[in-house]
Amino acid sequence: MINDLSSTDMPDACRVRRTMPRMARLIALCLLALGAAGCASLPGAATDDIRARAEAAYEADEFAAAARGYGKYLEHRPGDARAWYRLGYAQAQLGRLEAAEASLRRALALDPEMARARHNLGLVQIQLGVSAILSARRSLPEVDRAAAQTMQYLACLMEIFMGYPRPKTCEPGFADEPAGD
Repeated sequence: MINDLSSTDMPDACRVRRTMPRMARLIALCLLALGAAGCASLPGAATDDIRARAEAAYEADEFAAAARGYGKYLEHRPGDARAWYRLGYAQAQLGRLEAAEASLRRALALDPEMARARHNLGLVQIQLGVSAILSARRSLPEVDRAAAQTMQYLACLMEIFMGYPRPKTCEPGFADEPAGD
């Protein structure tokens, strides 16, 4: 007899039990979809919050916190040239010159017209170069022709940075001239 009963002939409690698993699955799927949609929007809001905290640290000259914040932010938004620039600047302020150079290059790859990034990249490269020269000088003889040429070149750069239009130290043979003028 049970085989002959249709769902309309069953008591209400039986119908509820039979439809309950379907309803539960439907509700679970709806909740899962809503949860996934909510999670999809969460990283954007969280990412914006991370950037805001990094910006605040940067503006307050708290470069360690700014570098951490921009690093975390860029994990989610790697196409943000301004964030790469600010990360590079913060790294340079912390003395992390190689990392700063890489970050500034990334900013310029995303925005080749970013003049501040190009300027700071140049400054970082000068610092790296001076550091390499000083390190090498410690291993070279006290006075030799190469050392004199290096010193002349550095003096020339200094005069250029100070704004002299025709630095004497940049003229060929300057180091060979006798002192005494």
